[in-house]
Amino acid sequence: MVPPFPMDLSVSKSNEGDKKIFIGVLRDISDCKSSKLAMELANRERNLILNSAGEGIYGLDMEGNTTQLSSIRQHAKFWGTQKKNF
Repeated sequence: MVPPFPMDLSVSKSNEGDKKIFIGVLRDISDCKSSKLAMELANRERNLILNSAGEGIYGLDMEGNTTQLSSIRQHAKFWGTQKKNF
């Protein structure tokens, strides 16, 4: 049987005298699943844009740190660090 919605189940065990008691808590995680899917789609779209650009693109955070590079820029960065033997 498939549950009617995505869920998370937490179970804990307790003893009450000689009896074992199990307590279960179900949590609906539909919103979490939807958010995760939306984030994956946004990341995929961003990567398509970065990798199809003909120029180098940097992604920066609020402190100015590089968070992402387009594939062309990564390639240029790699070649910029290689020893040149002329």
